Amino acid sequence: MSDESTTARLIEEWTTGLGRESGAAKLLPANWNEKCPGCGKELEEWRCADCVKKYGPHLYKAMCDPFDYAIGLKNGIVIRTVGECVEICGEWVKINGLDEGTTLPFACPRGIQILLSEIAWVADAPHGS
Repeated sequence: MSDESTTARLIEEWTTGLGRESGAAKLLPANWNEKCPGCGKELEEWRCADCVKKYGPHLYKAMCDPFDYAIGLKNGIVIRTVGECVEICGEWVKINGLDEGTTLPFACPRGIQILLSEIAWVADAPHGS
């Protein structure tokens, strides 16, 4: 299966699997239905399809749903978040709430910013939910 078809399948599964009536949608912040956390435009649905395609379903979800995520960088570093949403700032991703499983040489108690282009993969609930 090609990367493009895998991405399309994941986007479809994620966008249809978390509709307004699902349990996960009930946990989303109150501003979920107001503005997209990726582009800032007013949302007509519960998610911005353009930003899900641009950032991928897991990174997009990490912008909205404060849960546990693992973000793998191209250089092999793994950043673990816990209980905080990530924030897109232009070409940068701001990550707060770093977990002990993060493989950085520093604790980074105030969070870290990484270039969006350096992200190789994102995992939602890497240790299960």
